[in-house]
Amino acid sequence: MKKSKLIKEKCEIESCNVTDPNLLHLHHIIERTETNTNNHDYNLAILCANCHTLVHANKLKIIGLYPSTKLPNKRILIYELDGKRNIEDIDTSYFNFKNKSFKIYKGRHEQE
Repeated sequence: MKKSKLIKEKCEIESCNVTDPNLLHLHHIIERTETNTNNHDYNLAILCANCHTLVHANKLKIIGLYPSTKLPNKRILIYELDGKRNIEDIDTSYFNFKNKSFKIYKGRHEQE
């Protein structure tokens, strides 16, 4: 497996304040069991153990990543928590198909 270059500084869920690197996990946005997925940094989200559990309990849906100037990883995680998106004004019609298992637009992914 390729080593990630992501800096595990803080959980990428905005309302979460976990900063202990020992409590942060890398979560595959498009699960490894899906066809044509990979371990690229754009397919990984940095989540604390609690948020990671919410994803697997289907209470938190990771939609993808959007490039930004936000440090340390210069990206924003786009997600839906309790039915509400953290960023409402990103239009998913801008997604382009890259392969059968995910869509990508300038580095962000969305599961089909």
